[in-house]
Amino acid sequence: MTSDQELKNKIAGILMDADPEGLVPMGVPADEYDGEAEYIMDRLAEATNQAEMSCLVARVFRQQFGYGHSTDAEGNCTGESVPLYEEAELNAMYDPLSPRFQKLGQSLWAVVND
Repeated sequence: MTSDQELKNKIAGILMDADPEGLVPMGVPADEYDGEAEYIMDRLAEATNQAEMSCLVARVFRQQFGYGHSTDAEGNCTGESVPLYEEAELNAMYDPLSPRFQKLGQSLWAVVND
């Protein structure tokens, strides 16, 4: 039986290898996708098949990378989340039917059900 930490590490490794945001060439740390792995772990009950896993992964990445924080006139973070892109762009970038999220869903579904 795989422990939660082992499963999280496997998920994070798959995400890092796939590098869905294209960050690895910029020299990001090896734990760059650990946060996303934790979010996926916390929501595993939402995925009862591979297609739902692809949707879960796309939602997590959209949430984590598709939004930023607004700032006030002095440049202080207001804590409000604002889209970094137009809605149509976000929909295209984080489409769960895209090859990158389909492949991630397949890989993660296999690991979670190992």
